[in-house]
Amino acid sequence: MGEAEKAEKKALLYQQFYDELRNDPRIIAHYKDADPVTVDEVLQEHAREKVYLLENGPQFVESCEQKDLKYSEIAMACLKEIQQKKLFNLQCQWRAELVTDPRIESTEDFEDMGEDILNCKLISPIERDEIDLYYQYMQSDDYTYVPTYIPTKMWQFYEGMKLSETNPDNLLSMLYFYPPWYRYHDTYATASNFMLLPDIRGEKEQYYIDLAIAHQQENAKEDTNTTQETTATSANNSQDSISPEQDEHPEEEDEEYEYDDEEEEDEEEYDEEDDDEADTVEALFESIDPNMVYERLFPNKLSVLNLTLLSQFVSQCEDIDVQLEYKKAGGEKRWNDTKLYKEAYDITSKLSEIGEVLPVQPHRNWIEALKNTFYNYEFQKMKDNINPIYEQYLFYQNNGISFAPPQEKESTSSEKPLILLGRKLAGEPEDFDF
Repeated sequence: MGEAEKAEKKALLYQQFYDELRNDPRIIAHYKDADPVTVDEVLQEHAREKVYLLENGPQFVESCEQKDLKYSEIAMACLKEIQQKKLFNLQCQWRAELVTDPRIESTEDFEDMGEDILNCKLISPIERDEIDLYYQYMQSDDYTYVPTYIPTKMWQFYEGMKLSETNPDNLLSMLYFYPPWYRYHDTYATASNFMLLPDIRGEKEQYYIDLAIAHQQENAKEDTNTTQETTATSANNSQDSISPEQDEHPEEEDEEYEYDDEEEEDEEEYDEEDDDEADTVEALFESIDPNMVYERLFPNKLSVLNLTLLSQFVSQCEDIDVQLEYKKAGGEKRWNDTKLYKEAYDITSKLSEIGEVLPVQPHRNWIEALKNTFYNYEFQKMKDNINPIYEQYLFYQNNGISFAPPQEKESTSSEKPLILLGRKLAGEPEDFDF
């Protein structure tokens, strides 16, 4: 339906509703003593509101359904997090060569299995005590909601997590994270961090991958040289076929061939310079301070109206007398009041979106009381949704029903062919038994 048709339909509906209201005996009797002009304005507004609700009502219903669906999706994500951690622990043990399994060929298999984690057969089904531990996690200060749009492969991305844990100052480590649930599980379930195990298998795979990449690069270089030689030979043959009468500018052509020789030398020098430049860029990249990068990406706008910056400036740059005067004049109080106002606004906005009357949790600070009220509501909603989701999970497990796999697998470039090629180059069998 075009915009013109929609506008015409809305106009007809408005007129229909307005006529119905204006001629309704109940409304006429109710407003018989009121000002006719005001009554007409009320009826017009009421008719417009009916048209608006009729047009947008389905969206409002869908929005309410989405809010209810949100907690079901979070509950399902909780079950997936439990299984992802178990698979990650298995990956760490497999990399350390403490366990073996014929279904695993290389480390990248764990990322593929993590994409369909609820159907993964390498790990045990979810037990009730694991659900209870996750409940404890949700009620702890360590709990962090991980958005569902985070790529699934991140849950098994061993190299990224290792970097973020062992070298947090590296700029690349800012792109990855060790999931809060993993850390909580390490502390309260296994009392150990499996990621501290040695990566024996990963180092072996990298050795073969490096062999394969070096071989491919050498072949590519030889192909380039062969192409250049073929081109030069073709040019020489063409030159020999030219008759003396056609060869009017021999000196210019000799210069051109000399230029080609120089260009090849320049290309070789460029390759060496390019490698040196890459090493320099990599070294520079590793030396960058992540805090400096963050500050440049999100610069603070200096303003006397920014009470946070103003208070920091006074406390760090002014002498003690000015600091005392600033505090006496109420500057510090204004800063604290601004922070409290923002906290109060944020939490009251969240509570108002719930649309339910909730019992306020006791606390001597009313803002903290509202926060605890909201967190308690969120926890209860998630808990109420986890139970039926877990019952559904058990039903599927007991009856041999598989969960629907992801519609689209996240694209990735497999390293398995490189490993097999590296094995061949090392004079070893082209398999994953190493």
